[in-house]
Amino acid sequence: MATEVLNRLAVALCVFLCLIACSENSNTQSSTKSVRYGVANVDNYVNNDNYVNKRGYTEEEKRGYTEEEIGISDIVDDYINDDHILVHYRTYEARSEADLAKIESEWEPGSPLARDRILFENRARWVLRMADEERPLEVETAVNTLQKAFYQSLDICTERSQWPEIKFYTESSNGYILKSFQNHYIMTLDEFLDFRHECHKYAADYPTLNPLHRDELIKIRRDYYTESLREWMLTIPETVVPIDYENSINHPYVDYLRLVCLEEGDPEECARSEGITLE
Repeated sequence: MATEVLNRLAVALCVFLCLIACSENSNTQSSTKSVRYGVANVDNYVNNDNYVNKRGYTEEEKRGYTEEEIGISDIVDDYINDDHILVHYRTYEARSEADLAKIESEWEPGSPLARDRILFENRARWVLRMADEERPLEVETAVNTLQKAFYQSLDICTERSQWPEIKFYTESSNGYILKSFQNHYIMTLDEFLDFRHECHKYAADYPTLNPLHRDELIKIRRDYYTESLREWMLTIPETVVPIDYENSINHPYVDYLRLVCLEEGDPEECARSEGITLE
């Protein structure tokens, strides 16, 4: 069952990729605080049999969702937090375990409506990764400055400790590479893991930077990611699912499951097993 669900997730993600490719030439509105996202542009998609049920939408529904209702700020923050995993977790294994627990708790027993939201968040993170591949110079400079300050702060943390000889990372042409525990340090593995975790938390505030300059650099990056998500949501509004997914108008994964079931030998049984309706 788990394998089947994950396979369907992979297919759904591929379908969403196709949607983006087909929407490259779509016109988008300018992004302002008054813009709402999602079904605000549903008139462009009411004839799309694959993703939008043909029914009347009320004017309230057509207004779409605000960025707060979609949770854009949290999505951006979560993405940025992945820069330095050891700030938030004692080990990489702890992060992997947390990710696995989240998948098991949210995906497998979750309703198709919950999966609508999960897929939207995954798609949003994919958009941010693509945005990172095309960072303009101002954003690239901000990111590099923050990265350099972070690792300089790690050095300060070790130099002021009882283990000043420790170096948590090495530098290469591709940036910074974190090092694992080295047996020649006079410390236990648990001491090393605790110390590394504390130093990463210390470095997360970028103490080597002037606070005003630090905040400006962070803002440059966050604004860039937020704008990337805004443009994406305006381009394919039919995939936008708010935090309150149970009351969402858009249900891209449910619509995908409906198509799958309609092609089965017993569509009604398929729909019941997936927890959806065929209407």
